[in-house]
Amino acid sequence: MAGVFPYFHIPVLDLGPVDLQPFSILVASGVLFGTWMARKYSERNGLDEDTMRSLGIHLLVWGFISCHVLNTAFYEWDRAMGPWVSKERPGWVLWFMMWDGISSWGGVIGGGLALYFYTTIRRLDRLAWADWAAYGAIAGWVPGRLACALVHDHLGYPTSFALAVEFPPHQYTFDRASSAVIRAHDLGLYELMYLVPLFLVIVVLERVKRRKPGLLMGVLAVGYSVPRFFLEFLRRPESDPRYYGLTFAQFACIAAVIGGIMLLRRRPGEPVPSASAAVASTQRVARGDTGAKTAEKRRPDVDDVKRTT
Repeated sequence: MAGVFPYFHIPVLDLGPVDLQPFSILVASGVLFGTWMARKYSERNGLDEDTMRSLGIHLLVWGFISCHVLNTAFYEWDRAMGPWVSKERPGWVLWFMMWDGISSWGGVIGGGLALYFYTTIRRLDRLAWADWAAYGAIAGWVPGRLACALVHDHLGYPTSFALAVEFPPHQYTFDRASSAVIRAHDLGLYELMYLVPLFLVIVVLERVKRRKPGLLMGVLAVGYSVPRFFLEFLRRPESDPRYYGLTFAQFACIAAVIGGIMLLRRRPGEPVPSASAAVASTQRVARGDTGAKTAEKRRPDVDDVKRTT
């Protein structure tokens, strides 16, 4: 029985001094689309535009740095700590070769740290901005995973599964010498298949009136991480090394699911799970929030931005 998805390849477009890579074009499109969606979210939900721009820059910078650094640490450690990456470059240079491998979970962790520290230092409503970040992130994630599916850079084991991709002779990354057609799991394609409906669910939830803060981030964390955790078992150890039987991404999925469930179970008005009561109390005192004064000075368009957690 033939597979549902045939092998496809989009060649690099040679424009002379510049080569247009389909992967790079789609990743850049994801950044632009995610930024646009995040801007629309902030307009509909009354978030401060200047804060949105500043926080967005921090998320992108931290995310792009972290996605490479953590990829090197967990997937390229032997190369990075070896004597030479190539004849011209010693191993340690790999840490600074930002174009040489990225990890999606590395970017999420970097962006999450940026969100936490930025909202803490600026005394912002962390859950309000977490939902904003989740809305933009899922929008950018879909084109990013489409890029992975097009270049087949997340391959798993050979299989007879109907949704796997049939690779022509010499095209299966882990067996280039084979002259046979090999059907194998394409994890980038599988992930794209559940990211699209997850994106639609979050778009619909964003329009729900009086939704509790943190709902979008909780849905994204659980909805993405649960299937990703099980798909990781299909990856080959040559590309995804195991640590105590699990990949780096699987440990990240476990942490994300725990955090997401805490957000989904959280009742409106309860402290943010990751914030201490002492910090929250200090922030309220510094802001001068007494009942009458707060009610008198409340401005509906920006109040949600200025509330602390």
